[in-house]
Amino acid sequence: MFQKYVLAVTQNGGPGSIGLNDFKKRGLALLIAMMVTTFIAMFSFLYLNITATRRETQLCASLIKQIEATKQAERKNMNKSLAFASASHDVRTSLSGLTGLIEMSYELVTPHSELEANLKQMNNCIRDLLGN
Repeated sequence: MFQKYVLAVTQNGGPGSIGLNDFKKRGLALLIAMMVTTFIAMFSFLYLNITATRRETQLCASLIKQIEATKQAERKNMNKSLAFASASHDVRTSLSGLTGLIEMSYELVTPHSELEANLKQMNNCIRDLLGN
């Protein structure tokens, strides 16, 4: 029922057979090849891992520089906007003061005079500038 198989290896080998010394030599060569392959794989993994880490560090540094540049640009833009808003406020205030002076001058001029026409023209121009 059960079959048994036996592997017989001779000490010195004979014609057409593989001897024990040949198995030892082949086994040692295979062990050395596997160890060399393992070391190559390990050093390749370490090299690739170190290279990837360096690349990631460079990318992080570049990203930090870009973020800082973006923040600086945003601050400059905000400062510029505030300067324009302040200048616009100053101009509008001055124009409003001129409007008040023109309206006060209407009472002092004679009707249908050239001065009244000039005051009306100035008032219209100021209203256009103020957007009223």
